[in-house]
Amino acid sequence: MAAAGDLVRRARHSLLDFDGPVCAVFGALPDHEVADRLRAVLADRCQPVTGAAATAHDPFEVLAYATELDTPTTQAVEKAFRAAEVEAVRAAPQTPGLPAVLDHLTSRGLVVTIVSNNSAAAVKTYLHTTGFDRYIGSISARTTEDVRHLKPHPHLLHRAITLHGTYPGECLMIGDSITDIHAAGTPVVAYANKPGKHPRLATHHPDALIDHLTNLLPHH
Repeated sequence: MAAAGDLVRRARHSLLDFDGPVCAVFGALPDHEVADRLRAVLADRCQPVTGAAATAHDPFEVLAYATELDTPTTQAVEKAFRAAEVEAVRAAPQTPGLPAVLDHLTSRGLVVTIVSNNSAAAVKTYLHTTGFDRYIGSISARTTEDVRHLKPHPHLLHRAITLHGTYPGECLMIGDSITDIHAAGTPVVAYANKPGKHPRLATHHPDALIDHLTNLLPHH
């Protein structure tokens, strides 16, 4: 497994996941509350929620369930999710070490693109509120149009890579989930930001595995 700092040195374009590497999106507004809100939208539309989505804490499971229904219902659930995410990021805790890492990446000349299943509206809100938008070259995140093509589908990553005319080998994906490892087709730094994640991510063979974002910096 490579050192994360070596992978940064070789890259031209950093693809940075949002929830985890940038902030804990649902650190203040719990994910299960958001999932309940989405189920309420379905109930209002007389759509029963069955299977795992009926009790899931993860709102993305409810959204995925909604994408199997008619388009107006999918759009109503996605809109409610987007509103909840925008609310959530206004109080979302920042990932420790983030400012130093963004400064390091951009000072090396890397373009930084946020690639996220979270809504583009939520990402923009967070970056603008914190002032981190000055570090970010572009955003490839969820919109109503691509709600059926979220990671691990490669759509968002392919869009991010081509936005700046780079190819996968020149990019470096930094993410905290198994879907980031499998979606990218690029070198991947997996970020084990919670207890127990390290061994789970390691079994999927990322190019590097870090426990702290600052492991991306030289001499860490």
